[in-house]
Amino acid sequence: MKKYLFLITLLFLSFASAIAAVVQNSPWEHSSPEVMSPVPTFTPGSGPIIYGPIKSFDRERERYGYNPRYKPGMVTFSHNNRPFILVGLDPCETAPPAGDSYNLVEDPTTNTISLPARAWYEYGYIQTLDENGNWIVINLDELFHSMTDWSAYTNFQPYLGTFETADRVAFDADGSIYFRAYPRGFSGSSSVSLGYNLFYNPNGDMQSWRKYPMGYNSFLESPDSYNCDKRAVLIGYSSSAIRVVPTSKPGIIDNLIVGTSAVINDAWQVPSVAPYHAGMVNISMTAGYKTHVVYMDTSQFINGDETGQYYNWYDALTGERGTPILLGSTETCCPDSNKPDNHNGPVITMDSEKRLHVVLGAHQKPLKYTYSTDDGESWSTPVQFSVDYGTYPSLVATPDDTLHLVFRKKVASENNKLKLWYFRKRNGLTWENMGAMVSRTSNEYKYTTYSHKLTVDRKGRLFLFYSYYITHLNSSEINEYMVKWPNDPLPINDNTILISHDPVILMSDTGGDTWRLATTQDFTDKITDLEAYYSFNNSNLTDNANKGRNMAGSVNGYDRDVRGGWNGRAARFDGSTNSISTSFNQNIIFDKGAFSVSCWVKPDSTANSAFVGGRDGITGFNMMTKDGTYIVYLYGSSEGDYPYIQLIDSEVPATIGKWTHIGITFQPTTSVPNGYGNYTGTLKIYINGRLETTSTNQKFDPSSGSLTLGANTLGTGNFNGSIDEVAIYSFVLDDDKIFKLAKFGCSPKAIYSEGLARSDYNEDGRVDYEDLMHIIDNWLGN
Repeated sequence: MKKYLFLITLLFLSFASAIAAVVQNSPWEHSSPEVMSPVPTFTPGSGPIIYGPIKSFDRERERYGYNPRYKPGMVTFSHNNRPFILVGLDPCETAPPAGDSYNLVEDPTTNTISLPARAWYEYGYIQTLDENGNWIVINLDELFHSMTDWSAYTNFQPYLGTFETADRVAFDADGSIYFRAYPRGFSGSSSVSLGYNLFYNPNGDMQSWRKYPMGYNSFLESPDSYNCDKRAVLIGYSSSAIRVVPTSKPGIIDNLIVGTSAVINDAWQVPSVAPYHAGMVNISMTAGYKTHVVYMDTSQFINGDETGQYYNWYDALTGERGTPILLGSTETCCPDSNKPDNHNGPVITMDSEKRLHVVLGAHQKPLKYTYSTDDGESWSTPVQFSVDYGTYPSLVATPDDTLHLVFRKKVASENNKLKLWYFRKRNGLTWENMGAMVSRTSNEYKYTTYSHKLTVDRKGRLFLFYSYYITHLNSSEINEYMVKWPNDPLPINDNTILISHDPVILMSDTGGDTWRLATTQDFTDKITDLEAYYSFNNSNLTDNANKGRNMAGSVNGYDRDVRGGWNGRAARFDGSTNSISTSFNQNIIFDKGAFSVSCWVKPDSTANSAFVGGRDGITGFNMMTKDGTYIVYLYGSSEGDYPYIQLIDSEVPATIGKWTHIGITFQPTTSVPNGYGNYTGTLKIYINGRLETTSTNQKFDPSSGSLTLGANTLGTGNFNGSIDEVAIYSFVLDDDKIFKLAKFGCSPKAIYSEGLARSDYNEDGRVDYEDLMHIIDNWLGN
């Protein structure tokens, strides 16, 4: 292993523009059904989606009533499992060299969508969901207009398309949002390219953005089950270099630093990334500071006319990189005497044991699979898949360590029909050929591509985006096309169309056994919200969960010293009269009964007092010190003679002057309260990440009052000491997530993912001595 000198180009805040984007209602939102009832399900192999036989362009919308309230695209998921989809509206000019000018006015109300391979768009949007399950968008045109160094331009057009595999949104552990854009700006009728830029939203509120010019194209590493997105990682590339581009935020979240690292390919190589225009989800996997990258070399053939595919790594902490390793080579259907095939790019994923898995891409030839169990030091001999013809692999891992692969397969026995195909590999087993997912009835040859991208959400559900592009149309198909999309450019040479239409997202919550057309409900069902979060790192007591639930009230001696709190500043109370209250009623967010509270406290007295007060009459809860220990009171309405007043004692002494993490959870046994308004369930108390008390069969009636810090809701029992990092959830955190909050100061925004490495408690990508010391410390107590 050799340590290389590397160049770090620091793009500090002074080079980034602080800007405000406009969040608007989505133009695709509507109130009509999104799919027919009952919702059809599809089974790979035995029951795929099939187009035809009467009309070639009767697809999901015509056959199944598919009318999504969003525009389908590659979907990624934030830490609270909220979907984000980067799309354009109204393509107006294709990419060079053709440079065809046209104005394709899409109709969001009927969801008629045109998707050029690559094009300038009149509008660009990032779609996501608001608190009420409605689709909203970040308007990129407004975002670009608000940038101070782009103020001379009157109009902007982003460059997007189904062939643009970098059109995605990424996230880090602080809840920050990232995307890459390549817009052009207009002054009158003339335009100028504004280059490749990284856009960064520090706190996830979608309002305040910053821009970092990159100088080259790049991919943002996409969230998978086990890559560590504590920091954003970009893979920059050009015709001569592939470079890992790590980011860091020393000190404060706004101070993003983008570093340009050493090139990871050998100098003699002409590297290329991604399987050209489809399939690719990730060409890199990052765990801790180490980023694993796969790429292909297009400078020379190996093994005859095959394309060589390589692996290398880069450590952002040490600046070290590895030596490129040849993983294998694959064939092409269409050999070029001058250079290897740029369709043959590899893809990579990682499982819970940090084993690396790579599929070597091919061009209508056999795909191959290889893996590493030693952090990329050595690799297995590539094994060919049990199908003869594959292109554009899309690979992810789910939290159960199952690998999922979707690619385009040529079926020679059906006149070379091109189908969207699915393979699956359960942990410890061989690959399963699951079969076709999308096909058509006719065996008449049509060149077909799907521009598919497979992603996985934070709960392990699969989401497959694809579109439909075909050529070699017969006369009836040309007529059908022209009637269906009369405003599109006419098919060229009577057999080729340049534009695909009506994209689709399929989802599976059965591990790939069955799939269905994804509706808005599929996205809202698994959002696990952080309902309120108070870091006290500013003077206005802002809700850092971006729900607008700011606090109000008197805070005596509010500590502005960054050394005063557990993390930055803290709220201090004198034990006399002051407290702070929330601006929301508890029963709004605890309406399902389940909740979790996480906070840090440093008492200056162990007298009976409440640091989190949620009691309102005979409902709610209080978190307190009582008789020298940390306790919880849980309240329930009377079901007979008396209300329920339940004291649950942690039996852990409160120590004056010592920061202590307190976590509580309540898990109801039913999803609705009984006739008295009570939930019955289990309350748990955690002290410094360790489960101390489990109390079953407890009654809880959510309070209709606000939450109070530093006292109970009656304004008595005032707390004397400091409180910091208060986080309130409307779901139950498990033991591991509480442990991470307590032992590592993990951001409350960054603990949702199911894919946490087993025993990697500090999330550095390694199960090592430091993790062992934290485990031992937890066993021995605090």
